Amino acid sequence: MFGEDYRYFNNIRGAELVKQLANKEISNCDALILQKQLCMSCCAALLKYIEHIQNIVFSSGALRFTFKDVENMCMIDLGSWKNLEIVDEFLSKDHRSLMSIINKTLTPSGARLLRSNLLQPSTDKPLIEARLDAVEELIDDPHLLERLRKIIARVHELDHVLAMFIRTNSEVTVQSAEYNITQLLHLRRTLHIVEPLRQVLSNVKSQLLVNNKNHLNDSRLDELIEILDDRINSDVLSTNKKNSITIRNQKCYAVKIFINEVRNRSSITFTSRSLIRYNDRIEQSVCEVLLAGDIVIQQIIENMRPHAAVLYYVMDAIANIDFLCSLAVYASTTQSVRPRFGTSVMLKGARHPLLDHSMPDRVVPNDTYLTPDSRFAIITGPNMAGKSTYLKQVSQLCLMAQMGSMVPAQIAVLPIFTRVFSRIGHNDCLAQNLSAFAVEMSEMAVILQYANERSLIVIDELARSKLSLYLIYCKSIFSGDRII
Repeated sequence: MFGEDYRYFNNIRGAELVKQLANKEISNCDALILQKQLCMSCCAALLKYIEHIQNIVFSSGALRFTFKDVENMCMIDLGSWKNLEIVDEFLSKDHRSLMSIINKTLTPSGARLLRSNLLQPSTDKPLIEARLDAVEELIDDPHLLERLRKIIARVHELDHVLAMFIRTNSEVTVQSAEYNITQLLHLRRTLHIVEPLRQVLSNVKSQLLVNNKNHLNDSRLDELIEILDDRINSDVLSTNKKNSITIRNQKCYAVKIFINEVRNRSSITFTSRSLIRYNDRIEQSVCEVLLAGDIVIQQIIENMRPHAAVLYYVMDAIANIDFLCSLAVYASTTQSVRPRFGTSVMLKGARHPLLDHSMPDRVVPNDTYLTPDSRFAIITGPNMAGKSTYLKQVSQLCLMAQMGSMVPAQIAVLPIFTRVFSRIGHNDCLAQNLSAFAVEMSEMAVILQYANERSLIVIDELARSKLSLYLIYCKSIFSGDRII
């Protein structure tokens, strides 16, 4: 970063932009939040980058600013994400992770919510219990679960739709006009799915599902549907081939005399001078129609912009329902149990989630018992006995429980952890010029500095071949109330 770039980190300017661009109904940036200088400085620099580099200008009162602290989240460092196999480090189909096993979502927003809850599980016990209640209700009513998933599978992603409402259209092009029309058609289809979703959720009992149902019952949704139905031709949504563009293409290509032939592996393309002229006329007509239609589209967007907040509610409701359905589908296909929360770790018949998925008939269940009076466990055994797998199993089950998921075990009683630390692997770091011993020293220093009485610490082969150092580590860690 160059020195002159620091001028963009202006907390006063950031607070002004947040107040100007925030939608007060869906944002939680009050006067206390606006006084956080570092936060507002970052907002100012980010918004300046979006405006000057990405050429995007936001409309006033259109953005959602949400301030989230870490008090109600379990913190997991980047190394533990990799060590505990929580998410895929690379987008490889061969690599298996906890995310790939649990992820049964049908929408991108639901998958993002699932991933964020895996990487930062909640420490809010009422919220965790509310999620478990909702998942349990979906498991007990398979018909409800199936109907919800069928409806959610038809939902279009609303992120791109919301982009039309939150930014101003600085330049009108054929591509932007076509994009806006496409997104409005997607919005119309999605809003028409809301009504059957309301009916399916009409008799739910768990508080979390009831809250999502209430968001979908907002009367402003009916106003948006009325605006769209009034200005958009319903025939464009028809699948009848008489209204399809394929017939027009078939007629255009029904030419007997060809002057140009293009061959490739899968097809042969022919064209003629007359066909080229007709195609140019069609393209010109389509451009004129799109540009004329964009004027109407912009009017529709302006009429709907005051109600844009309700679209955020719909997007969040669909993502939450998809997230809960994913947890319910996983629990329905696995021998799992609802976790309970206390001060001890008591796992009976627990199974590693990844092994339970890949080889369910060969997994050997394990028990774990840790209490405040007996919170230090040393796992011993021969090579390839499964010690590392056992350590990862306990950690993964704790994270699953805190995100609101059922866990593969017969009995599960777990504390609510605020930090999870892991020290697994004995590789050196060439990028930082650190040997394996130096890497272990730096990672253990972080654990000793930040671990508290509500931390879970998982260490594989601590201070290998260094008995004196091993005893020092154990004494330092055991001096607190951590669970190791």
